[in-house]
Amino acid sequence: MTRRFDDVARSVAGEVAPEEAAFYPVIAAAVRRDPGRILRPACDDPPGAGVAGTAALVTPIVITVLSDVVAGLLAETAGGHARRRSGRLWHRPENGIADPSTEVPVLEPALADRAGRAAEQAALDMRIGPGAALRLRQAMHRHLSGRR
Repeated sequence: MTRRFDDVARSVAGEVAPEEAAFYPVIAAAVRRDPGRILRPACDDPPGAGVAGTAALVTPIVITVLSDVVAGLLAETAGGHARRRSGRLWHRPENGIADPSTEVPVLEPALADRAGRAAEQAALDMRIGPGAALRLRQAMHRHLSGRR
């Protein structure tokens, strides 16, 4: 099953924070322009504040964590074989954020669990509440393992 990066990221973020769904294109563009800025809260502002109001909390985390996780897991599990098989399987620009059309493979459950745990920890680090962080972990696992 072939899935595009932005489709997976939008689905995960929308499942955890449906109120952010309408802002996904704006938030994704801002993250791709300057990932550090969008995730670096100014004072006590939540991550993403100012991009589309204060709604942008979960989406930037999903995009950056999914980029990191997919890159790491593909390197670990597929190595050069997957890269040779499809030049679009993993295209990562200099900013470290995956191209919207990057293919995201279905992962083994153990690897999807690691990805979910990484997303949960990133959310907690960004001051997202524990309930939302857990939902993010579960959604990331479901979407990456193909159970969604």
